[in-house]
Amino acid sequence: MIAAATPASPTTTDARSVPVLCLTLLLIAVFLMGGGARDDIQSLLVLRPLGAMLFVGAVIYLLPRLWAEYRFIMMLVVAVLGLLLLHLIPLPPALWTALPGREPIVAVYTAADMALPWLPLSIAPETTWNALFAVTVPIAALMFALTARHADLVTLLRLVLIIGIASGMIGLLQAIGPERSLLYLYRITNHGSAVGLFANRNHQALFLACLFPLFALHLSMISGTIDQQRGQRWVVFAAAALLVPLILVTGSRAGLIAGVGGLAAAFWVYRTPTSQRRVVRSEGVGLRDKLLVMTAIVALGLITFATSRATALQRLFDSSSGDGLRLQALPTLLDSTLSFLPFGSGIGSFVEAYQIVEPDALLSPNYFNHAHNDALEIALTGGLPGIAIMLAVLGLFVAAGMQLIRAGKSNGTLAQPLVLGRAGFSILAILMFGSIGDYPLRTPALSVLAAIAVAGVALSWRAMAERSIATMPLRRAPSSPTSK
Repeated sequence: MIAAATPASPTTTDARSVPVLCLTLLLIAVFLMGGGARDDIQSLLVLRPLGAMLFVGAVIYLLPRLWAEYRFIMMLVVAVLGLLLLHLIPLPPALWTALPGREPIVAVYTAADMALPWLPLSIAPETTWNALFAVTVPIAALMFALTARHADLVTLLRLVLIIGIASGMIGLLQAIGPERSLLYLYRITNHGSAVGLFANRNHQALFLACLFPLFALHLSMISGTIDQQRGQRWVVFAAAALLVPLILVTGSRAGLIAGVGGLAAAFWVYRTPTSQRRVVRSEGVGLRDKLLVMTAIVALGLITFATSRATALQRLFDSSSGDGLRLQALPTLLDSTLSFLPFGSGIGSFVEAYQIVEPDALLSPNYFNHAHNDALEIALTGGLPGIAIMLAVLGLFVAAGMQLIRAGKSNGTLAQPLVLGRAGFSILAILMFGSIGDYPLRTPALSVLAAIAVAGVALSWRAMAERSIATMPLRRAPSSPTSK
């Protein structure tokens, strides 16, 4: 006898909605107050306490469940927090003076005729404390997102789409308005460029590139009659085509390349909605729509370039950009990384570590705030433990990608988790690409977006694993001998 399903009680429904509400609040807050990577942004006085409170609540109420369901991901989270705490433990002088790269610090105390104090592994403890507080924001978002349902994550990513379009339009107004417009939210920013809700044009462009797979996710989840779905498709196509000039006016070359990758990822993410699949195949609407949107995107790109607003394309051929300085500093960064191995200089201490070895030829009124290569900066500040965590994350990323590629022919109940997983994977790939020449994941807004993307991939992986277990053929028990 099959028992009838009992409806969920109001208490159960409310308990499930609390993490989603917390994540929604955090998502809106980070895009309004966390678009920069500096640690002296005034809005962090509000954002950091909010993130810390949500982090504590997530640890208290969600950690046991998450440890049981997503143990490997939570082990990586614990490893990150453990490494940060390890860098903050005070050590006696006999220990920290024996660490590589500490000779200049010892020389300063010796020259000042001061006794050597107890110091932590980090050469700049205050910036490591800042990194510890900063990382609680994306970790809280990750924990809330992992407990959300598939439909809840789709709704949140649709909210990201709305925020992204708003950021793009603000960027457009910044580009055509005065260079010191009140539309710029941060004091230190790329004035004159379309940065939107961010302080850095590269971060704005990478965020806009992430919208392409999110548009594909939205189109894959639409419902209603065929005419209603067709109307929604054209609205999305128009918005996606508008992204092209919005990315071009940022002046970001990395964003331009990421935009092409995001557009390609959108075709990989998209799956025809189940209610429309038969009609589309018979009428060939899908192919026609793809050709039209591609034509519109190319036309908008050419128009933008022709009107001299495509500064990203112009910068592709500009040899006077600041990228030469980054290449000149690369040998120094590599030598500094080797000099601080095996434990690193301390998470968050890049500026201080680089200033110790900065050659006179590269001195300028400005300073290197980051290595503009997150892998290299993690190796410099985190040492071998940081490299090990980074390789573990990369291995998990590759394994998830292979799983999503192999599941390309999935249909039925597995189709929607597959779309969510592919959209999340595409966002992570775009942000990882941006991390090669910049530091997008060091902004609270994009780190929270990455956390939601990780949760989307994890939910997809879990759904595919449960489906494969459910469809495994059961072994027949050997028949017992019958007595004659």
